[in-house]
Amino acid sequence: MNKGDIPRPVKVQRLDDEFLSEDVDLLELVPLKPLVPKLLFRNQTILFIGRQKTGKSRFLQQLSICLGNGLPFLNFPVRDPIRVLYVDLENRKREIVKRMNMMFENLREKRNITFYAPDSFKNEIDVMSSKGLKTLKLLIERNDPELVILDPFRLLFSLKGDENNAQHVLTALQNLNSLREFFPDITFIIAHHLRKAQVVGKSQGIQLKTNPQIWIEQASGHGALTAHTDMTLGLEREYSSSGESDLVYMGGVSRGSVIPLLILEDRADMTFSPAPKERYLRGFFGGQTWPCFQRMQELKSFTFDQLVALDEFDQRAIRQTLAIGIRLRLLDYVMVLKKVNYMISRNGLRSGDDAEGETDL
Repeated sequence: MNKGDIPRPVKVQRLDDEFLSEDVDLLELVPLKPLVPKLLFRNQTILFIGRQKTGKSRFLQQLSICLGNGLPFLNFPVRDPIRVLYVDLENRKREIVKRMNMMFENLREKRNITFYAPDSFKNEIDVMSSKGLKTLKLLIERNDPELVILDPFRLLFSLKGDENNAQHVLTALQNLNSLREFFPDITFIIAHHLRKAQVVGKSQGIQLKTNPQIWIEQASGHGALTAHTDMTLGLEREYSSSGESDLVYMGGVSRGSVIPLLILEDRADMTFSPAPKERYLRGFFGGQTWPCFQRMQELKSFTFDQLVALDEFDQRAIRQTLAIGIRLRLLDYVMVLKKVNYMISRNGLRSGDDAEGETDL
């Protein structure tokens, strides 16, 4: 017996989710399989939040069309079509049809998507009740989707639940997760909104593009919702001085990582597309961080001390630029002789053009 070992009880049959610390190196973790490579993953519960009129539903409808028809989504490749169930508890059938025809007028077929859009007084999807959960299970059995979009969260348990009650929120999520007993590989995306009231305290003035961890705390309802989902994504508009906006940021927080995106809105057909490279970079780098990043691109490989020695930028600007570059996956870094060596990433991820089939996140 090695020093520090504690005698263990007689061997017993362990639970499925029980494992020993000394076995960690021997365990094989199954890689997450992508829904959209490097962006969304299968068998997860994903929360998708934003203020009203940000374009959440249109964004998710565009995602549905792309996944259902095997079309690239924001330049991220979709290798094979999948079936999608879109439970829209906010929009009526007429609104959905008009919007889909406007967004995808030139697409001859819109395959593999089932919409459930009840009259506002006939919502039968109440996940707080056994009857509502049974209805959702029936919809899934009938359509066999790999992705279920639930839009919005507050109407999923409008009869008996309160989104500000931690136990109600946990019960709703547990009830949804219980469906994985019958459909183990299913993915849920839940649309949700931010609080309408002006946020005070540490969240006031926080932007999604600069601090997603605090930004998501503005989600309406109890914090148990963001705490108990695998990933939280958000959309936030940026407005010009004239009050117009065609620019939308997408980012978030997950147990892996999230690629921040800068998205342009086409006002003619209401679809979204990734911003061109220059506008993407300028959307995240501002003030001194932009010329500082340009200098980094010229150097290709550098240390913090080397950047300081150039005497072109103050240390605060250098640190901010490094933080933004790492978050956008534009910079890689390694330890060399106890110093951090930074380099411009070969991937420079803004889209999924080079995405692999699986990820080890």
